[in-house]
Amino acid sequence: MAFFSKILKKNIRKNAFKIHSGETIKIADSVVTRLSPLGNPKTPGITKAKRLSFRGYINGQKVKVYSGFSSDQVALRLALQNKEMKGMYFPKIIASNERLVAEEWIEGSPINDEIIHRAQQNVLGFFEYIHSDSERMDFIDKHSKAFCYFEDYLLKRIGEWRYLSSIEKFLSLWADEYRKRKSIIPIRLSHPDLSKANLIKQKSTNNIYSIDNELVGVGRGWVLDLRNSLLGMNCMDNNRYFFNSIKDFVELSWSLRRIGSALDNGEVNKAIAIADSYQQ
Repeated sequence: MAFFSKILKKNIRKNAFKIHSGETIKIADSVVTRLSPLGNPKTPGITKAKRLSFRGYINGQKVKVYSGFSSDQVALRLALQNKEMKGMYFPKIIASNERLVAEEWIEGSPINDEIIHRAQQNVLGFFEYIHSDSERMDFIDKHSKAFCYFEDYLLKRIGEWRYLSSIEKFLSLWADEYRKRKSIIPIRLSHPDLSKANLIKQKSTNNIYSIDNELVGVGRGWVLDLRNSLLGMNCMDNNRYFFNSIKDFVELSWSLRRIGSALDNGEVNKAIAIADSYQQ
């Protein structure tokens, strides 16, 4: 009986996440059909960042559809489409409006051991480009309200858990340290999602594409970009990014990320333990 109960529950969950064949998403003058949910396996169609995420077709062309944080973030994504990104490629935007983006679907293969070094070099070159070139200050100022990884994501996803005493104390500590560092951490373009899972080698060109661009933004959260990427800890002591002078704050911010991830996964005690480690 238990065996058949598990099968029944599995089928119920599977059918619950099927999208009716007639359902569509309209983006400006384009209509996305044949929808299939992407995103978090626990909430198909919705990512951990609470963004819409679907695969579909526009006039027979396969696309990925996702929602932006704001119209300003969508505007930033559109603006990036026309800029050379030093070894990192972004899918062509097929349609967009103030909150939705449809990107071309990139057919290709995941990053494997054969191309991992090239992928790492491309990601590093991309970060050097978006993090250090002062000539783009006008561009950054124009899109300063697009999306901040710290303020619009890592802090907000803590949600109501912020009222637990341990997490409340940690957030107060982080906020104090953030205020102290604001004057020495410049505002930069940021892409916190260049992990191995979010990169793909396009079949037709062998170019490496970023296929998860929902968290592209502008702010000070770029100090975690390297750590969030497939480079991981490899570049965290790189003096080009003056991480040695803000090492404690970067570690504190990484713990903020870890707390949010633990809460997303329902691991409340783990989140509390991380927070409490800073109160000793």
